Amino acid sequence: MKKFILLIIAALSINYANSQITSTSAGGNWSETSTWIGGVVPTANDDVVIDGTVYHNHKSDACKNLIVNAEKILTSRNSNIQGCPCKIKADLVNNGSIKNADDVNWLQVKVSKDIVNNGVWTNYGTSLSGYGAHIISGNKPFGGYFLEVRLSKGIIAGSDLNFRGTTLLFGDQYDAIDFVINPEYTVSFSNSDDHIKGDFMPPTNMARGVRFKGGGTVLVDDKYNTDESKFDDVTLIKE
Repeated sequence: MKKFILLIIAALSINYANSQITSTSAGGNWSETSTWIGGVVPTANDDVVIDGTVYHNHKSDACKNLIVNAEKILTSRNSNIQGCPCKIKADLVNNGSIKNADDVNWLQVKVSKDIVNNGVWTNYGTSLSGYGAHIISGNKPFGGYFLEVRLSKGIIAGSDLNFRGTTLLFGDQYDAIDFVINPEYTVSFSNSDDHIKGDFMPPTNMARGVRFKGGGTVLVDDKYNTDESKFDDVTLIKE
């Protein structure tokens, strides 16, 4: 009986730790108490709702699940966090905007599980890092400059997807990572002038180290180079 009671207490403690924290409508820097209702800065164990304009400004900024509400914004303004992503340990749902503050203060996010994008997504870069496959879905274009996959089993398209000006960085041409597109879905890649291109990847290279498979359709702007991608059991259309 004593062991059973201890297990209940442990379960309640875990549930209590995974609380939901919502930003104020005024927003502010992620790392400051005044940004959050209740005055508590979120940690990697907390679910977060963005309900204002919140700035990723410190390398320790993290949460469990993240929701950006409609017409609300996650962005950045501290150039010192370039290369230090805001870490989302589970799912990210964007109904608002995930974007750079300007050309210098690039916003990077790191997501461990799935992404749903129903809003504006024009940040510098997004890294996916987990041990399963990540499902990406949503009804709006994904416009980050790059999408990088690390330590995971690739991506599954959970809906039709449109990447605008985004380069996929999965692996290399000898060790490709899967992007699964089931027959009912089309994944499109189109050019964009929204971003300043970096030097580490030619702006005409659509993807590196990606194996498209699953029976769906890949629709590619003819401006893109697809030489570093593999197309297994998909329909490739270049326009």
